Amino acid sequence: MLVRALFCATAFLLTFTAAFAADKSIDLRVNEPSATAAAPRRLALVVGNSAYRFSGVLANPASDAELMAKTLKEVGFQLHGGGAQVNLTRAALDQAIESFGDSLRPGDVALFYYSGHGLQVNGENYLVPVDADIKKEAEVRVKTVPVNLLFAKLEGAGDVVNIVILDACRNNPFARSFRSSGGGLAAVNAPTGTIVAFSTGPGQVAEDGAGKNSTYTAALAQYVREPGLRVEDVFKKVRTSVSSLTKGSQTPWENTSLTGDFSFIEGDALALKKAALAAGGKEKAAELAALQRMEAEAAQLKEKEQAEIAKHEDELAQLDEQIAEMKNRLGTPAATGSDNLQNMLAMVRQREEPAKKLETLRQKREIEERERQAEIESIKAEARAQRSALVDEDIKAYEEIVNSFYGREMSDAAWQSLVRKYPRAAEVDKGDLLLLRQVVVEETTVESMRLRNIVGDFVRVPGGCYLMGDNFSDGQGDAKPVHEVCIDAFSIGKTEVTQAQWRQVMGSNPSHFSGCDSCPVESVSWDDVQEYLLKLNMQTGEHFRLPTEAEWEYAARSGGKQEKYAGSDSIDAVAWYSGNGVKKTHHVAQKQPNGLGLYDMSGNVSEWVQDWYGSDTYSMSPRKNPKGPPAGSGRVDRGGSWGASAFSARVYFRYDRVTGGRSSVLGFRLALSPSQ
Repeated sequence: MLVRALFCATAFLLTFTAAFAADKSIDLRVNEPSATAAAPRRLALVVGNSAYRFSGVLANPASDAELMAKTLKEVGFQLHGGGAQVNLTRAALDQAIESFGDSLRPGDVALFYYSGHGLQVNGENYLVPVDADIKKEAEVRVKTVPVNLLFAKLEGAGDVVNIVILDACRNNPFARSFRSSGGGLAAVNAPTGTIVAFSTGPGQVAEDGAGKNSTYTAALAQYVREPGLRVEDVFKKVRTSVSSLTKGSQTPWENTSLTGDFSFIEGDALALKKAALAAGGKEKAAELAALQRMEAEAAQLKEKEQAEIAKHEDELAQLDEQIAEMKNRLGTPAATGSDNLQNMLAMVRQREEPAKKLETLRQKREIEERERQAEIESIKAEARAQRSALVDEDIKAYEEIVNSFYGREMSDAAWQSLVRKYPRAAEVDKGDLLLLRQVVVEETTVESMRLRNIVGDFVRVPGGCYLMGDNFSDGQGDAKPVHEVCIDAFSIGKTEVTQAQWRQVMGSNPSHFSGCDSCPVESVSWDDVQEYLLKLNMQTGEHFRLPTEAEWEYAARSGGKQEKYAGSDSIDAVAWYSGNGVKKTHHVAQKQPNGLGLYDMSGNVSEWVQDWYGSDTYSMSPRKNPKGPPAGSGRVDRGGSWGASAFSARVYFRYDRVTGGRSSVLGFRLALSPSQ
């Protein structure tokens, strides 16, 4: 009696079932075994037929074959044809098997994998190519490829180990054209040294999986990558897993005549896992140590250069003092014979040379510092990219598990496996993959990452002294006199507070230009900002605040530099203002940052600061950490906006606004003292 059936598509999974999540790099990443002179060659032919022209498309075989090819490559197999052979016609399938068999040498380990339709006729099994149009049973022999062709090739090669995997046990698509119906594949008489694995028992059928890969494929891929298992044990574990997942409706089966031992990954599983973890730990420690050495060397060099700069600054200060003393004596009874214009001119000229040398030294230090920091940031960026690629692959594996019909019940185990690999993420709520990824990639804590998601990134501003006010003589009276101010180190938001960040704390969005989460929040008064700060600090346990006016200008000037706008003397490079703002706010961080990496300190929205406004504040300002007058008619805002002129965007420009005033041109950014 003629019986026909399909083979059920098998492949090696890197992405499903409970332990798969562990093996597809969540708990263990197995390196490709290194070949030695004594090790046998591992050769594989992987075929997956999905796009049948006359019998309907199968969902899994092509993707199963791709997964199988990737998995076999990871465990040391060379792939015939360079990868998975997908959707082969009869001529192509016949030629692939012929050339694969011809490439084998005595002593090789040969593996053949087929996923797609298969039939049996009178006890002989056939692989069905995608161009098969079978109208009658008699046509099977001339329109398909017999499995016995493969066995003949394997037997002739004299291999030590042959592994044949047939996942082709689906319902016969040509059953209506046959005289009798049935399903499954027939038992086989394979060459000595061969194990033939079927995705279900003789005469039985299996269905395509509900997800990307079949149930059998998922389980097989999982256990192929488990170190230390003999090939027979791999298939035993697969049988147990598939039978359990399908509630007994599908039980894989093998026919074996193996005479030698074979493991996909040699060695004790626990020992290999420990070695992999140890190697990863050493590599991580070495990378961290190298980065720390580089940062320490940069700090030492910077300190040395700063000491040299300070020495020149002291020398110039002494000359300045001598010149000032001479200037005060000239024309008075205290003048001496040496107090004359010629000597004063000589002192001025004497001062010019070290001043030029000092400026050159400062410029050199800034260039070298930028280069050092760029190199350090490049190393950090490369490390982040590597962490990103690794965790993205693991997240993809987890998502495939929990989205699979067969993996839903294993979601808890998959999540635990995921966070075991990334201990930093142990406190992440189950399923919060965005937060987990952020914690891993940025190498920070869950608490810190949650905080960053609320308030954004901050930049540390080193302490220093600078000349505050209108040092370009542009005529803004309340920005004079120019006076020296010294600021302690603090941190400030890299961008203005966005609409999304405001809404996360306040639950609403007051912005006129709403609907743009990454645009700055605006239409908030100084009083509104105080309410935001109160809620934010209660929520985070921190002490965020507005920057003082002196802190804001120091940060906007890239640490006190003589710049018209925050980061450049060209406004279009750094700011959205009335000349390019097209009458609205814009996404933060679109323009060029200033020297500290701060965005939009000129333009986009004007920013509230902490200080009360005073028109004569600068004439009585203390030198150390000024905080403005004790009271006033309004508070200061800085930086100009999308609707203001270029002049308003200058780093020293001051504006007086009542604390309850709201406008679509007005927002803010956060500050934080280092001790907080």
